[in-house]
Amino acid sequence: MTYLSTPIESPLYQAERAALGYVPNYLRVLALGPEVYDAWRQLGEAVKAGMDPRRYELVTLTAARRLGSAYCGLAHAAVLRERFYDDAALLAILADRHDAGLAPVDVAVMDFAEHVAADPVTVAEADIETLRGHGLVDGDIFQIVLAVCLRRFFSGILSAVGAVPDPVFDELHPGIRAALGTTGVEAVQELFTTDKEKSMVGKAVVSLTTGLEDPERVTVAFLVAVGAAEQGRPTLMFLTKEAARLALDGVATAIACDGCPQLADLVARYAKAGGRYLVCPICFHARVLDRERLIEGAELGGTVPMWQWIGDEGATTFSY
Repeated sequence: MTYLSTPIESPLYQAERAALGYVPNYLRVLALGPEVYDAWRQLGEAVKAGMDPRRYELVTLTAARRLGSAYCGLAHAAVLRERFYDDAALLAILADRHDAGLAPVDVAVMDFAEHVAADPVTVAEADIETLRGHGLVDGDIFQIVLAVCLRRFFSGILSAVGAVPDPVFDELHPGIRAALGTTGVEAVQELFTTDKEKSMVGKAVVSLTTGLEDPERVTVAFLVAVGAAEQGRPTLMFLTKEAARLALDGVATAIACDGCPQLADLVARYAKAGGRYLVCPICFHARVLDRERLIEGAELGGTVPMWQWIGDEGATTFSY
């Protein structure tokens, strides 16, 4: 799916349909310009040929994520999951690459890739020297720049035409999908969101009803909230039922799965990004919880203060 009308059939589709069993949405877009697709593929192959495959995928994932491209992020996360990492390791990288057991050179490369993706004009000689300090030669650094700028080009195309990630990526771990943005039905809904509705997505509200009886659901909710807050969105977590306990100091400390980010780390990142909690007072008092133990950014409040916080501009909402 895309904003554009794409060819029903194209000579480009045959090879991909044979290899994958389906035609990717990105290819349907590029079928509008087959010569552009051929040139891009040749350039991509030349760039990849000059890099270690795992490094290329880490760089590309980092760039796609910084560019806000769910499609490219999911595609390259899928490659990393299939060829290099299990779910636990990849979740750890997405949660915090600086604390995921990666080699220092990998972390430095990903930091640099994120910098180039965000704003290449701000890259300074000191950034190059940092990479040299990790043993990279100038040819290595040039390949990283090429890979990131290649992604700026391709992700920009897919984002500008509203290309929806392929359904195959729904098979990825839910934590991975949550860390990389909107997928599936939510992406289709985004395609048909009106301009008025898109102007109302500055704030984010994450509603959570479950507690540590379902730590994976809690982890996904916090990943979404942390992602919104760290992108600069005013973010509110509305905690009801058993989730009210998570607002107490020392409670949100579980690990949902091997390699999943620790809830305590997500709570700390959420607080650092300015995230807030609104805790249902009925749920809180029904469980005889101690108000003095509320964590930073948490306060008791029901639906009225939640709507007051949202205000007239509206908010993007998630429910878990």
